[in-house]
Amino acid sequence: MIRRQLPLLAIALAMLMITSAVGAPALAAPGAAAPGPGGPDGQTEIGTDATNSPATHEVDVDSAVTELLDRDDTTSDNTPVETIVLRFEPADRTGLTSDRATVLDTLQAHADATQRLAVERIDAIDGVSVVDRLWIANAVTVEVDPDKISIRDLAALPGVVRVHDDFELTVPDPAAQSDVSSGSDQSTTYGLDQLNVTKVWDQYGVRGAGADVAILDTGVDPDHPDIDIDPDRFIEVESDGTIVNSDPYDSAYHGTHVSGTVAANTPPSGDVPTYGVAPEATLWHGLVIPGGGGSFTQVAAGMQWAASDTDADIVGMSLGADGYNTDMIEPAENIRAAGMILTASIGNGGHNTSGSPGNYYSSFASGAIDSNYDPATFSGGEIIDTQSAYDGAAPDYWPSEYIQPNAAAPGVDIVSAEPGGTYQKLSGTSMSQPHKAGVFALMVSAAGDVDRGLFTDVVEQTAWQPDDSLDDPNTYYGHGVVDAFAAVSQVAVNSGIEGTVTDTNGNPIPDATVETDSGVSTTTNQDGSYSITAPAGTYTVNVDAFGYESDTATVEIPDDETVVTQDFELAERLDVSPIDDQPTAISSGDSITVTVDVANGETLTVQNTANYTGDLGLVVDGTEYSLGETIDLGDFTGKLDITVTTTKGDSGTIALDHMFTGDSAFLTLTTGPTTVYDELGKVAVVDDTEGYRQEWVDVLSKQLPDSYSVEQVSSDTALSNTEAYDTYFIHGLDDANKQAFINATDGVGTIYTSQNLGPVTLDQRSGVLGDPGSVTQGTDMATYTIETDHPIFDGVGGPGDTVTIHADHFGDGASFTDTDATVIASATDGNNAAAVDDSRQDVLLTSFGFGWVEPGEHTSDGLTILTNAIEMVTFTASDETAAGRTVDAPGAVGSTA
Repeated sequence: MIRRQLPLLAIALAMLMITSAVGAPALAAPGAAAPGPGGPDGQTEIGTDATNSPATHEVDVDSAVTELLDRDDTTSDNTPVETIVLRFEPADRTGLTSDRATVLDTLQAHADATQRLAVERIDAIDGVSVVDRLWIANAVTVEVDPDKISIRDLAALPGVVRVHDDFELTVPDPAAQSDVSSGSDQSTTYGLDQLNVTKVWDQYGVRGAGADVAILDTGVDPDHPDIDIDPDRFIEVESDGTIVNSDPYDSAYHGTHVSGTVAANTPPSGDVPTYGVAPEATLWHGLVIPGGGGSFTQVAAGMQWAASDTDADIVGMSLGADGYNTDMIEPAENIRAAGMILTASIGNGGHNTSGSPGNYYSSFASGAIDSNYDPATFSGGEIIDTQSAYDGAAPDYWPSEYIQPNAAAPGVDIVSAEPGGTYQKLSGTSMSQPHKAGVFALMVSAAGDVDRGLFTDVVEQTAWQPDDSLDDPNTYYGHGVVDAFAAVSQVAVNSGIEGTVTDTNGNPIPDATVETDSGVSTTTNQDGSYSITAPAGTYTVNVDAFGYESDTATVEIPDDETVVTQDFELAERLDVSPIDDQPTAISSGDSITVTVDVANGETLTVQNTANYTGDLGLVVDGTEYSLGETIDLGDFTGKLDITVTTTKGDSGTIALDHMFTGDSAFLTLTTGPTTVYDELGKVAVVDDTEGYRQEWVDVLSKQLPDSYSVEQVSSDTALSNTEAYDTYFIHGLDDANKQAFINATDGVGTIYTSQNLGPVTLDQRSGVLGDPGSVTQGTDMATYTIETDHPIFDGVGGPGDTVTIHADHFGDGASFTDTDATVIASATDGNNAAAVDDSRQDVLLTSFGFGWVEPGEHTSDGLTILTNAIEMVTFTASDETAAGRTVDAPGAVGSTA
């Protein structure tokens, strides 16, 4: 493998601008063309000529990475290795409102898609290897040999947007630590008393049953008599992110103490007060900070486990990094998106300080108080200016300024479990955090399920301020001291509204939407029944269903033990909703079918309001009618197919007005428009091997005029009728079909390509036809020099001009020799880059592939060349109005000149 290397740079800047064709480190497959002469020691210097640079790849590089890659540290075998984290574009969380499984599937699919090209390239490079791939943060952790890999090499990998070190997160040092004296006369700790925990146990009878809490910490002692931890609910994460299904243990003491505060059994086995907030909650534990410290990769892998492999409603993290760490935002936000509550300690740095992830707006941060309700002197808390703190890395929904902690809970001299079956007192916001996690577990137990947004709001709203002189919220208590009883009381109601929604004949109406003015909504079951949980109060309840008049009722719930019955009877009404709209374009002679959901329709009249002047045949639900005719639907409810058929040879635009009447009302639905062309150009993308059919369909559909249809097809299907399409773009061809396919498409517009570490269909053409004679793949070969005027270069350039095909940093491309086709462009190595074979209607284009070149990296000039080629071979010059364009390409494929 040939590899050009940029010397290590002591870069103080936190941002690198990676320019595609300037100083691009070479990467070639074995046997590829060698790069040009290098700099000293075989290393290539950065170029300064930006003529061929169509785009830049902007990557944020943390200064710590520069320091790591510049250090002279070595491992025991004298080979320097550093662990670096590559970050990719986070998933768009704005639409992630579905269930947890859907959210996690979306995150995983996004990470797989965005990391794939970089991982493939890493696998082919010496000096760097993948350690772990994550999706809770879209990240790939790699081990790097700085003698072989530079910062620019890492930043130039496909899709990378940030490079940072695998920094350490730690548990804060306890503010105080002491043994527990025996013989306490207290039945419960002051912490449980302050939070009103026992009142929840007594009045609601819930102690956490049905709630799952995942603690990420130093581990947990499974033999402590107060702690129940199933070995199947414990994992250990190694520094490289590897999950180890080891037997539970505590690598220190911190995790056992935190776990005990959440869920220790009651009464405790020792002579100490009861101290577990939610003793019947199910405990999960991830050992992610062995001995009190762990890497980003370890902690993120633990968060990923908590999200995907546990049933956790709450994730508790009494750990973090000092200050405002932007790199933990993404995993914290994805925990939130999955519907879990992330409780985190704020840090032990004192007032006007905070640590991450406790200082994130999406976390529920915990401040600490003592037995007198006074803020602990070590407890963090501050007003956070989002832009100043996170420099644009925070999600858009975060406010410009906010206060952390969210609320306060006991954190001074907290009694809990100690490894070995004993007990100890610890102080810190680490001790405050599990109190809150336990309160949320009680809320889940009382409500039956977690509701992250509701629960966090309720805890803030029911918290109280011990010091009336302070604002609410403030940097000491946040919204105040947590009141478990008040919070649980808001969600543990046995009252609400139930009933049935029917039509005027008493028939149930399923899927009707029932919503209260408080924002709670549900849909009716198949029998028309519904149920809404709501506390005592007066509500306006609205019901809406397709095909029925909406209805509203005022409902009063007298107390928290009463379920009020409210039935609704809805009158029928005319309703129409489109299911399938008109296509954008069709060929003349083709049909358009619109599917409409109709309720209580009596008549229908269809008109074309656009400029199509040919005859249009109309078929509604299988029966022929005329445009403008009033069609009797006979009080129709259901799905209705409306089809119009065009006349061969007629063109124009069709936009249909569908006027429905029913019960003295009318509704008009407009569909379209559809442009009717004399003939659509039918383009097929064949990719049997590379896996990019749909990506190319999307690109070509966007680039080509709407007079073209683009579909994906396998070579097996295409071979059954090669004339079904006018043009084939061959991105990947099954070797078993290559000879039959290449022979069958003689005379059919076909585009072949080749690219380093990408498609090889031009190579396959060479193997079958002996033309071209040879194909060479390599890097820095994604630039054409135009050799002759040709329609393929319309809008791009003329003879002597250079054109960059794609903006990938390595310039993956190819060239070829010995062809009977007309050469129209040369490659950077002096061989051929593009040619046209008039006799077969083939176009030979190098460097048009997806692989290590990502979708979106082709330049506008490059895509223009490809679409010009497709348009040229789709129709002959005699089809002067075909597909709405004039073809004028003397000497080109299919020309009659």
